[in-house]
Amino acid sequence: METPNRLPRPTLLLVAALVAACASPTPSSPPASAVPPTTVGPTASATLQPSVSPSSLPAIRVERAAPMLRARTGFDSVVLGDGSVLAVGDDFACFPGPALEGSERAERYDPETDTWTEAESLNKPRKTFAMVRLADGRALVIGGLDPEEASYSSTKLFDPATGSWTDGPLLDVARDDPAAATLTEGEVVLTSATFFGETDTTSTAEMLEPGADAWANLRPIQGLAIRTLIPLADGRVMGIGDGFELDLAVVLFDPAGDRSWQSIDPPTVVRQARIVPLEGGDVLAFGYEDLAIGRSPSVRVERLDASTNTWSEVAPMSMPREGALIATLADGQVLVAGGATTIEIEPEARALATTEIYDPAADSWIAGPNLLEPRKDGHALLLPDGSVLIHGGDADFNVDGDVPWCPDPMTTTERVYLGP
Repeated sequence: METPNRLPRPTLLLVAALVAACASPTPSSPPASAVPPTTVGPTASATLQPSVSPSSLPAIRVERAAPMLRARTGFDSVVLGDGSVLAVGDDFACFPGPALEGSERAERYDPETDTWTEAESLNKPRKTFAMVRLADGRALVIGGLDPEEASYSSTKLFDPATGSWTDGPLLDVARDDPAAATLTEGEVVLTSATFFGETDTTSTAEMLEPGADAWANLRPIQGLAIRTLIPLADGRVMGIGDGFELDLAVVLFDPAGDRSWQSIDPPTVVRQARIVPLEGGDVLAFGYEDLAIGRSPSVRVERLDASTNTWSEVAPMSMPREGALIATLADGQVLVAGGATTIEIEPEARALATTEIYDPAADSWIAGPNLLEPRKDGHALLLPDGSVLIHGGDADFNVDGDVPWCPDPMTTTERVYLGP
């Protein structure tokens, strides 16, 4: 994969401004029914724009891409080894309970032809699973809930060469809502909270070595419920979670060390952190801060120095973004797209179409091109050509505070190009 050349910042700002001025907003996808359709109509790609010669397009641009075949909530997606994107799941995350029919459905995006096609389904409905790309380019689905609301110990492997699923190694412990990450040397680390006491929680962990046919147990993480695992560029993995009277906890796991979990200080400003890995093992933390009016999305950003495991505040974003779509670009910069101005139950909340780009070397932000439509809580994946696929999410707000409440998921997708 070639790394796109970075344009000079004055050029980037000028083109971004032109794109923002010329882009015409497009309506969001129509509301989905409570149970999405199980068949795909013959005109699924009818909204595609006529093709345009690449030489006539600016280097920095946002293009409409083919819509997804299914309106999905609570799904996951990964870029496979052949460069295609696999999207799996539809777990109605807004509703508690078991996996529902339709959550086994999968689809696949081909960036070269700009098409989504139906992929082979999982063998059964599955909810709140983890999915990672393996070092060999396959996808691994791990754990989750079944239609009887029992936790799965099974794993499933998707091979892009055959387009089919096969059984993967069984977990030692059945796990609902696990967190997983593929490390730089190909190991897969998995964890979830498996013991819940009145004032204590323990997360157990397993690791799958490349080529192994069985998971190995790792040391447990005492006192914490780990919700997210982030693979770092230096080979470690960062766990983000919480515990009794502890809103935010951060742990590190080094597969080359004694394979224990090391607790480090969490960010001092950002709470409920969203972590984005940088080159060299550093990370950026986005999230919330505690204000006099309550917890609110923050413009403040913190960076972890991998050599010292200490946090420092870096240049802030131009505006707070709840549920933004974030991706690390091929040149090491970070794209932050869309999101919302505040949490979804606030009357003044609105979805955003603006984007910002962070340069870790310069510690500075610049405005990026506007998305074609406002969006929050979706996925942003870096594709082999250096563009970013924006997909999933919604632009709805629960202003009445209804419980449960389900947004109308978006099927529309976009591709953000930030270089030639």
